[in-house]
Amino acid sequence: MRSWALRFLGHSCHALLCVPMMVQPVQADPMVDFIIEQFQEQCDAEQANFHGIDDDLDAPLQGVLSLSEDAIYDIALTPDGVTGTVLYNEFHCTNVGYGWCGSGGCGFHLIVDGVAFFRRSGFRPSSVTQGDDTFVLIPIHGSGCVTSDGNSGAGADPCYVVATWDADAATFRSKGGEIDLSPLNP
Repeated sequence: MRSWALRFLGHSCHALLCVPMMVQPVQADPMVDFIIEQFQEQCDAEQANFHGIDDDLDAPLQGVLSLSEDAIYDIALTPDGVTGTVLYNEFHCTNVGYGWCGSGGCGFHLIVDGVAFFRRSGFRPSSVTQGDDTFVLIPIHGSGCVTSDGNSGAGADPCYVVATWDADAATFRSKGGEIDLSPLNP
């Protein structure tokens, strides 16, 4: 096969894996379920702004919340096997679209041992381990970085911030407080 055919096949297979799903709670982590429920409540609340002409104004409206299958995944936080579950907030809601996303990404929640941490903006985080350290890499809007000659980047320019997991303190550490404790924790 020619290289263009392989690329097409690869892109086609990737597209099939990214088909949105109706949001079903993840059975493995109650905090992920709770966060999804909060987004569903926000989606439902927005539906009041979109009544049809024949709708019963007193009837509760429920939005359909969907999320791509690959928006919930685990990343390594330490070289010895501690992981966190990422919930990338790329939710789609009836009448609202991707209301939690913008040019700087959708933000995400990162759940570690049942505790939720979050970032309001940013793209899908990943991690890389180098020796005894694991780094959480967070792609952000290009304007969030400055070049070595002092110029601001543009939206499409690659830009990352980094955090590490401190297992002893059960928190993330970074220069700019890149990942916060979520207000959704009980």
